[in-house]
Amino acid sequence: MDLSPSELIRYQKQIVLPNIGREGQLRLKKARVLCIGAGGLGCPLLLYLAAAGIGTIGIVDDDRISESNLHRQILYRTQDIGQLKIIIAAKTLSALNPEIQINTYPVRLESHNAPALFADHDIVVDGTDNRKARYILNQTSLLQQKPWLFASVEGLAAQVGFFSGEGGPCYQCLFPDKDVMRPTCQENGILGVIPAMVANIQATEVLKYLLGLPVSLLNTILLYDAERLNFKKINLSADPNCVACSKNKGSNQMNVEQEVHIPEMTLSELYALRETTPDLQLIDVRSPMEHEQYNIGGVLRPLDISLNSAVLTGSLAEFDPEKLTVVYCRAGKRSHVAAQILLNAGFKQVQQLKGGLNGASI
Repeated sequence: MDLSPSELIRYQKQIVLPNIGREGQLRLKKARVLCIGAGGLGCPLLLYLAAAGIGTIGIVDDDRISESNLHRQILYRTQDIGQLKIIIAAKTLSALNPEIQINTYPVRLESHNAPALFADHDIVVDGTDNRKARYILNQTSLLQQKPWLFASVEGLAAQVGFFSGEGGPCYQCLFPDKDVMRPTCQENGILGVIPAMVANIQATEVLKYLLGLPVSLLNTILLYDAERLNFKKINLSADPNCVACSKNKGSNQMNVEQEVHIPEMTLSELYALRETTPDLQLIDVRSPMEHEQYNIGGVLRPLDISLNSAVLTGSLAEFDPEKLTVVYCRAGKRSHVAAQILLNAGFKQVQQLKGGLNGASI
């Protein structure tokens, strides 16, 4: 394999760099990178990896483009609404750089398909908005001793880090509690330019790794505060009690816990049930502002989620743990966490509103 004449022209500004050269550009051409997610992080990440000349790029995503994606997911246009993200992403990336191979996987990352998806790639990049997926990324990375980059964006802040896959520290050393679920950008909002900043950092670290250059974020988390334009590095240490990297290193078994199943009901089912079950308990776990703007009669008990904990604010003493309790939020993420909290507190019958108020349908 060698660089074609057109590739020598396309990448000439990179090739002239002394720490890349023709040999380095050839290494990028031979490289295979897997991106999990083609959303706010994945879009700019994929654009720069494709432009840089990564020879094979895999994209894992089963989502479709919505209008609310467009302020930050820069691979897509208004006319693309409703299309599968990976289809549009592949067309755009191929138009940008026809010299590279784009492989698409229209699936959601799960513990059963992650090993096969990882196996054919040199490095994996997290472009998700899903903490469960990151535990799967972490476990599969350790299983195959393959590096991956983590990133998380919320509002005007972000985190990004690099895990080697060769033992600790790992993602689960940093976030050991799988039951704590942070809100997604759909819940808390996001400034559209923030993912682009983080994705550029991810892309830079990927290229450095593939070129054999020192990786700056290895075993490190970089915190980015856009409001104050502050960057802060935190060096990570392996947790000797981590169930992922300390006990399972070299294991051929995945150790990904399944999320607790919470029964769901539609809004029409809820309304019908309230007619026949007058003592049904309804809890709204959104913020006071959301509750004031619109509610369906639930008692407000906002879910407060910090880095490593989640609590329902306010007393639960007025509720009977034996009675049917239904919790709801805007999109279903917070209510899922709240339902688990109630179950752990001894509530016997807990359900949530399917899809939250945004997704509720009669």
